[in-house]
Amino acid sequence: MATIDQLSGGRLTVGVGVGRDTPESKALGLPGDPRVRRLREGLEVMRLLWTTDGASYDGELYRFEGITLEPKPVQQPSPPVWFGAGAEPALRRAARLGDGWMGAGSSTADAFAAQVSTLHEALREAGRDPATFPVSKRVYIAIEDTEARARERLTPRLDTFYAWPGMTERVAVCGPAEACAEQLRTLLDAGAGELLLNPLYDYPRQLEELARLAALLRG
Repeated sequence: MATIDQLSGGRLTVGVGVGRDTPESKALGLPGDPRVRRLREGLEVMRLLWTTDGASYDGELYRFEGITLEPKPVQQPSPPVWFGAGAEPALRRAARLGDGWMGAGSSTADAFAAQVSTLHEALREAGRDPATFPVSKRVYIAIEDTEARARERLTPRLDTFYAWPGMTERVAVCGPAEACAEQLRTLLDAGAGELLLNPLYDYPRQLEELARLAALLRG
C-alpha cells in the first residue's frame, strides 16, 4: 500500500473492515472478537511501519523488533484509513480509529441516515468533530429510460451477487438520470460527502450515463 501511495502521488485511501459472520465461521465455533483484535492490531502495525524506522510491536497477534518499511507512503503521518461498517459497535470503532467511513451498498437510505447519526454521536463522544470526518456511501445504480427497465437489467446481477432476493428493490438507485439524481440527493442530505456509484452491467454505457448524472448533481 505504501508503494501504491508513492506511485499515485499520495492518492491512496485504505479501506478496512472485519467482514461479516459466515455459516462456516459459526459452524467452527469461531468468535467474532479475534477478527476485531486482528483489525485493531493490524491497523496499529500499518501506521507504525508507515511512520517509524526500526519499529517494534508487542501485541497478541503481531510481535516484532527493529523493522523498517521502505518506501514510506507519501501521505504523512499515513494514508487515510476508511472503515466499512454498519453495526453500532463497528461504527463506534470507526469513530475511534478511522479517518473516514463508507456506508455499505447493501444498506438502505434510511439505514444509512441512522448510521450517520450513530457515527456522529460516537465522534463527538471521542472528542472528534463530525464536520472533519469524511462520510461516503457505496450505491448500486442502473440508469435506463425507465425505472422498470433499470431494475430488470440490474436485478439478476445484484440479487445474485449477494444471494439475497429483493436486494435491488431494497437498496439500488434505478431509473432515468434525473430520477436517480433525486434519489442520490437524499443520501447527500443524510450526510454523504462522497458517493461511490457502482454499476454492474454494460459498463461503458453506464459510465457515460454516470457522467451525465454527475453533471446534474453538480448543477
